Amino acid sequence: MKKNIATLAITALGLALMIYTAMRGLDFVTETLPADKQILAYFALAAAEGGVLFFLAYYLYGAEGGWQRAISIIMLVIDFLGSVALFTFDTLFRAGENGAIKALTADEMLTVIYGLSGLIALNVAASIGLHLTDPEALKQAAANETKDKIQAEALKQLGEQSASIAAQIAPSVAQSMADEIRAQYGFEPAPADWLKPAKPEAGGNKPQSPLQ
Repeated sequence: MKKNIATLAITALGLALMIYTAMRGLDFVTETLPADKQILAYFALAAAEGGVLFFLAYYLYGAEGGWQRAISIIMLVIDFLGSVALFTFDTLFRAGENGAIKALTADEMLTVIYGLSGLIALNVAASIGLHLTDPEALKQAAANETKDKIQAEALKQLGEQSASIAAQIAPSVAQSMADEIRAQYGFEPAPADWLKPAKPEAGGNKPQSPLQ
């Protein structure tokens, strides 16, 4: 019972602080957006506090295999640091506006914007990576690679046997083509063995083809 209360208390504390950091991060991001695009700031939170919650849940309940666990824990740490950076810069930004400290320079603001862009890109890449490293996806990829190798080897062997296959099939194909030509001119089909090599007769005379 006491453990459950302690767990509930620490979870409530974490959520309360995450709400604070999310609001500060949201405040900072809105300063980088035009007035008619303020709604986009909420989506940016998916790369900070949202990423922390997502990758924590995925690491605990969804990750399978070393790659997925590694991606989840790394992105959990990165998104946490991004969240800390956002609310810290927003605090500095507002304190500078109020005159409490020196205001942030344009270069410093640009650095933060670049950092936020990189954080969002990493979250997108990590989401793709989780799909690519799914054990079932890896299994299917290995099966597809095996099929590709089998097909490549089969085509190679077919190429090596093409000459002998052609020698075996060509007489029948030629017979069929000859029959079609003869039929066009009203002749009866030639004997099926007319394409076979002729054997010299005893007297030295060679038999002629039915087409001659």
